[in-house]
Amino acid sequence: MAISILRTTANTNTYDNISKGGIDNVITAYSTEYANTGFRYWVSINMVTISGNVFTTLYIPPNPQGHGIINLRPHIINSVPNKTLIDIALTGPYIHNPIKSTGDAVVKKDAMNGTLQVQVWEAWDVAGVFTQDPGEKGPQTLEMMAFQGWSNTGDFYVENCAARLTAGFVDYDRHTFYQRLASKVPVSFRAKAIMVPTYQDVFGIICTNADNGTYSGNQDGLKQFVHINFYQVDGTLISTDTSIGVDMIQGGMAFIPAHWNNISDIIGIPPNTAFYTLQLKDINDSLCSEEFLFYIEDIDCRYEPIHIGWIGKLGGWNYFTFTKKSENSIDIERTEYKKPYGNYANLGYEQVTPGMLSTDWNEFRQNVSRENMVTKYLTVTSDWISEQEFLYLETLMVADVVHWVYVEEEVPIPMIVTENSYIMKKERNTTKYNITIKFKYAQDYLAIAYTPTL
Repeated sequence: MAISILRTTANTNTYDNISKGGIDNVITAYSTEYANTGFRYWVSINMVTISGNVFTTLYIPPNPQGHGIINLRPHIINSVPNKTLIDIALTGPYIHNPIKSTGDAVVKKDAMNGTLQVQVWEAWDVAGVFTQDPGEKGPQTLEMMAFQGWSNTGDFYVENCAARLTAGFVDYDRHTFYQRLASKVPVSFRAKAIMVPTYQDVFGIICTNADNGTYSGNQDGLKQFVHINFYQVDGTLISTDTSIGVDMIQGGMAFIPAHWNNISDIIGIPPNTAFYTLQLKDINDSLCSEEFLFYIEDIDCRYEPIHIGWIGKLGGWNYFTFTKKSENSIDIERTEYKKPYGNYANLGYEQVTPGMLSTDWNEFRQNVSRENMVTKYLTVTSDWISEQEFLYLETLMVADVVHWVYVEEEVPIPMIVTENSYIMKKERNTTKYNITIKFKYAQDYLAIAYTPTL
């Protein structure tokens, strides 16, 4: 008697190698006993998250070749956590501005990822009698990390260590905002950094791998820190900060403060700063990530900027600020019913004319509102954007977790992308685009309370 299981779509030791969407994630089980009458593969799938455990038990018959085929995707699609409120004990508890009292970056396990354990035993169902693991050999076990996102499994090899520099769980790269920002920064910075626009008073993080080596083959496990340089517009270095630490924990994901408001709240931004660079290093001063360059853009004072965040294809938070005209709108669906005319309970009672209906015409309603369903929408418009930015925004268009990172309330407002097609406007003889997206507030009635001036 022998049983074995293996992954057929990825290596077993790759960090975060199961996504809730995208391709199917299949495990194959094989037992030498598969030809016996009533044989079954007894499968236990356990997803461990910050909210608790989610168990699934399956009894799978072998296919003609004797294998048990286990597709994990339908079992994890609604199980991977997405915690907006990280920890109420933190100075900044919400996902877009989490801050420890020490000033370090917040590192969590099972807040946006979860430990996925798959166990397979041999079992028999013969004449209505079910026998599990009769030889008491115990299960064959695989343990992995599951996460938000929908890209192919191989894309999630994001070690963020000295042996492998990556950009973490973000969907943008060196090409995304290059056309917009390259002319605004000195030449020496253009090729070495991932340029990202930011605006005064907006929040945003970078999600990176903070595993200590448990689920990461190459992760070195050394504590890291965020190396930030502040520069004037001509590239003159103003100051450097290395005070934000990043602990490595088992299965950890780090939420690195990145955008203007995050950096301003934690360490402050020096006067005359035009842009700043951000990069992870370890305690040996070795580089552990790609370098990010955040350029502080001016805001069009005619409109309130709408800062949108969403979980992208790699399972981390991405951001884009819509700087042109935005509108709030409300749709109301009304349902009514009609009551009988008058009060039949008091028919003819103490009436001057017997048989008349007793009616208080000031209070009585013949047509009555049963329920008014309120749906609120937010329509946003971008400035002219490049083709690469438009490709980046495609991940927003299909995202199922979207927030309006509303600065004044310092809390995210959950939104839903409503449109199935999107309007592009293209300038003549150029490659610039303009995009309009309509969002629905995820909370119908609570949406009435959100009345910012747009």
